[in-house]
Amino acid sequence: GIPRPRSRMAVRQRRIQRRLIRMNNTVTTFLFPVIGALIFAAISAAGWYAMVYYSGYEIGLAAAAVGALCGIGAAMGSPDDGNWWSGSVAVAFALIAIYTAKVALYGPSVSSTFNFYDGIWGLFAVFAAWHIGTGQYGS
Repeated sequence: GIPRPRSRMAVRQRRIQRRLIRMNNTVTTFLFPVIGALIFAAISAAGWYAMVYYSGYEIGLAAAAVGALCGIGAAMGSPDDGNWWSGSVAVAFALIAIYTAKVALYGPSVSSTFNFYDGIWGLFAVFAAWHIGTGQYGS
């Protein structure tokens, strides 16, 4: 058939719908990984803090677990399986969670709080957060 001419109102509504869809995609792409990583970072930092506080030992593997949990949170918030943004967010929140837990335990003095082994386990945390956050954990 012959297409009907659309009214100005229909054209405006269509433009508004397109803008809303673009805005919704922006929110889900950028904001949801941040929310997911923030939630998992808070939970994992509290768990790491409690483990060190009650046991008296810092277990380096727990730092890598903090990174992995932040990667899981960011990947869960991502609209696809994970992308560079969710990986970057996961890395940032993993480092923030580890730093926050250590400062809560030992005070704000960074030089006495961190040592060489913390740096090594921090790299493992970054690696885990990046690979899980970007969706590369299976490859």
